[in-house]
Amino acid sequence: MRGAEFAEEVRRGRSFEGATIAGFDLRSERLVGAKLAKTKLAKLWLQGADLSGADLRGAQLVECPLEGANLEGCNLENALLLQADLRGARLRGANLAGAKLINANLTGADLEGCDLSGTALVGARLDGARFKGAKLFETLLNQASLVGADLAEIGISRVVFTRANLTRAVLRGASIEESVLLEAKLHAADLGGATLDRVSLTKADLRGATLPKSMTKTVFDKTAFGPMPLQDKDLSDASVDGADFSGLDLSGVSFSRSSLRGVSFKGANLRGANFEGTSFTECDLSGADLRDAVVRQTTFVQSVVRDVDLSNRDLHTVSFTECDLSGVDCTASRIQMSAFAETNLTGAKLTRARIEQAVFHKAVLDGALVEKTVFYRVAFHATDLRKLTLAGANAQKCTFIEANLDGMDLSKSDFSQSSFAKASLKATNLDDCVLDKASFTEANMELAKLERTKARHCYFGDAILKRTNFSKAKLRSSLFVQSDLSDALLYDCDLRMATLTGTNAQRALFINADLAYANLSHADLRGADFSGANLDFTNLHAAREEGTKWGGSLAATTRRTDMDRLEAENWHPPARPSSRESR
Repeated sequence: MRGAEFAEEVRRGRSFEGATIAGFDLRSERLVGAKLAKTKLAKLWLQGADLSGADLRGAQLVECPLEGANLEGCNLENALLLQADLRGARLRGANLAGAKLINANLTGADLEGCDLSGTALVGARLDGARFKGAKLFETLLNQASLVGADLAEIGISRVVFTRANLTRAVLRGASIEESVLLEAKLHAADLGGATLDRVSLTKADLRGATLPKSMTKTVFDKTAFGPMPLQDKDLSDASVDGADFSGLDLSGVSFSRSSLRGVSFKGANLRGANFEGTSFTECDLSGADLRDAVVRQTTFVQSVVRDVDLSNRDLHTVSFTECDLSGVDCTASRIQMSAFAETNLTGAKLTRARIEQAVFHKAVLDGALVEKTVFYRVAFHATDLRKLTLAGANAQKCTFIEANLDGMDLSKSDFSQSSFAKASLKATNLDDCVLDKASFTEANMELAKLERTKARHCYFGDAILKRTNFSKAKLRSSLFVQSDLSDALLYDCDLRMATLTGTNAQRALFINADLAYANLSHADLRGADFSGANLDFTNLHAAREEGTKWGGSLAATTRRTDMDRLEAENWHPPARPSSRESR
């Protein structure tokens, strides 16, 4: 059978299903509606042929050039086309679902309305191809060339474009979801008006591309952006790794709930950007403009936020771990439920800020400005505060556990209900402070000054208070259980109803102090001076008084050692007899 005869049989409606057909010259032949399902076609010349409406389901076409052929409405479902040349072919409305067009040349092809579901176009050339209304679902376009291709306003779902070349491709208004563009080239591509959802652009080249406003849950790991307009883009729930946004205009961009790793925002314009719920790891934001940016529920790990303006901001639930915030400006900001772990805040501006329920763990605050700053329920755990100016501070209900405040001037501050457990306050100035209900458990306050301080209901249990100056302090109902007050100065102190049980107060000076109803039982008062003190109903049970001075004190109602009580306190149960003795 010759080619012309074959063509005539096709036109008569003959079915060649399952047949093997080879070597025919069918150029420009009219083969409309050909029944060629499951056929094996080899070395057929089909340039310019009209195969519109043909049934080629499951067919295999090997070395069959189809340049300029009409394949409109053709059914190529699950067909195999090897080395196919389809340049300029018309495939409008064709069904290519599940078809394999390996290394096919479809340059300038018209694929309008095509069904490309599950189609493998690996290594295919689709430069300038038109995809208007085409269906791309689970399509494989690995290493395909789509330079200048028109994919505008189509749905692209679960499509793989690994290492594909989409330079100058038009994707305007396209809906791209759950797709992979690994190492894809999108240089100067137009994605304006498109929407990207759960798309991976890992190592993709987006330099010069026009990006859509919405790119949610998109992965940008080591993506090349280059200088491009990104302002007001929606990158919510995205994953960005290694991107360089240095100096770019990212004003109004939303990175909410995004994961950013190794990203550089150095000197970038981030005014009005949304970072709510964003995670920064090893990122550099030094010198970035973050004015009016939303920074809430944000996490920074090993990131640089140096010299950034975060003033007049609501920083709620923000976490910094091992970060550099030196020189950061948080003037008049409200910092609430935030954490600064092992973070450098040297020279930070916290003036007039309100810091509530925050944690500073091993943070560096050297030279930070805290004038008129309000600290409320703030924890300074194991933090060295010696180079911080805190005189006159308002720090109620704060914790300074294991903090170093040696030699600091904390005078005229309000630390009421705060905890200084195991803190170091050696030679610290706490004159005229408010310390009501504060706790200094096991704190070292040797040589500290607390003159005229209000420390009512304060707890100094097991604290080191050697040579501490409490002159004229208000210490009513405070507890000094087992503390070391040796050589302390307590001139004119109000110690009414204070508890100094077991306290070491050797050589302490209680001159003119008011100790009415105070409990000094078992205290070591050797060499102490109570001259002129008020000891009405003071309990001195079992106190050691060798060399103690009582001159001029009011001691008429003082309670001395109760022998019955002392005997009971010293009573020990008899030793239990050994089993041998009981026999």
